[in-house]
Amino acid sequence: MKGVSPLIATVILIAIIFSAAALIGPYMLNLSTRSANQTLSDAEREIRCRNAAYDFSTDFGIGNSGVEWNFADPTDYLRASIRNAGAVELHDFALEILLDTATGPDIMQLDVTAATQRTGENVLKPGQSAILEADITSDITGTLKKVSITNWLKCKTVSREF
Repeated sequence: MKGVSPLIATVILIAIIFSAAALIGPYMLNLSTRSANQTLSDAEREIRCRNAAYDFSTDFGIGNSGVEWNFADPTDYLRASIRNAGAVELHDFALEILLDTATGPDIMQLDVTAATQRTGENVLKPGQSAILEADITSDITGTLKKVSITNWLKCKTVSREF
C-alpha cells in the first residue's frame, strides 16, 4: 500500500485551509466591522449624553413650574417650556404624563405637535428655550401628578411633579 506523497498532502492541506478562510473570512470581516461601528456609535452617544442637559423653564406655567395644562375644557391642552442647558443640540421630544384617575394611576405617552416639535432640521440649540405642546387626541380625565420629557438621545429625562 502506498500513501499520499508528502507534497500532495501538503497541497491538499493548504487548499482546505484556503477554502475554509474563503468561507469564514467575509463573515468575520462583516462581524468585526459591525462591532466596530456599534462601539463607535455607542461612544458617540455616550459623549452626547454626558453633554446633554435641559430642564423646565421656571418663568412659565402654573406656579412657575414650566408646565401649563387644562383638562377641564373640551379642548384639553398641555404645554411645557424647556431650556437647553447643555452643550449638544436636542430634538425629537416626547411627553409622558402621570394622572391620578378614579380607577388609579394612569400613565400616558403623548407626542409633541408638529408645530412645536423640534426636529433634526430645527434643533433646540444650547441656551435656547422652546414651548412644547402635547398632541392630545382624546379627552383626558384625572389630576396631573407628573410630566416627563425625553429627547432623541433617550439618555436624559426631566420630570416635574405636582
